[in-house]
Amino acid sequence: MLRALRFCPLLVLAGAAVATGAGCTLSPQPEPPNIDLGRIRVVPEDPTSVVIPGVFGGPGSIAPPSGVVRVFDLDSTEPRAEGAVRDDGSFEVVLIHQSGQELRMQLHTSTARSAPIDLVAPERGGPGLPAPRPLGDCLRVVTELAIGSARVGASAVASFDVINACSADIVLDATRLRVPLTEIAVAEPPTPATLAPGMTHTVTLTFTPVSTIELEEIVLVQAVAPESDRRAITIRASTVPE
Repeated sequence: MLRALRFCPLLVLAGAAVATGAGCTLSPQPEPPNIDLGRIRVVPEDPTSVVIPGVFGGPGSIAPPSGVVRVFDLDSTEPRAEGAVRDDGSFEVVLIHQSGQELRMQLHTSTARSAPIDLVAPERGGPGLPAPRPLGDCLRVVTELAIGSARVGASAVASFDVINACSADIVLDATRLRVPLTEIAVAEPPTPATLAPGMTHTVTLTFTPVSTIELEEIVLVQAVAPESDRRAITIRASTVPE
């Protein structure tokens, strides 16, 4: 297999970063499904053909078969798409997207979820291309954040840090939501912000529901110098039942 992804148990903790490099433990720990990227095809929209665009996993893509695959287009405001994993480990997620756009894929089961996988759609249907990360591991930010729960009219708050572990300054543009949401407010120091090596830039998210909602969306962090480098953070929040 090209990649076996370790799962973390589902926890809802306000302000807690999920699926960071620190890893997760579960005792006793169930055998997590593996995601075989070699069996997964990313098919962009092609106006000259009748091929259905989306992300498609052949038999054995998810082993053992379980859960739902969710996909966000990071370069679009279209709603996320999802597809259930079949008994043979295959799945279909129909999503209109274009070649060159970046997709975030994640497997959710009843007890766990995989680490997010970021792929770029190829020119034609085929394996997804690795998402470019010019700054590599020296631009450090979580990939997921649980904001927590709040009653209608109240708020839940969580924050995350963007850390410059590089040897040169990093310039950050404004952090933004993939899709504007009335329930989520983003606060951070003024941007563009220059982070010297070792500096931290803190972004705070406030969730204020106006109705009952289970929210899962994407926040985008954008570095503009010394290289253009975008990082996605999956955020989750929910309304406390009355």
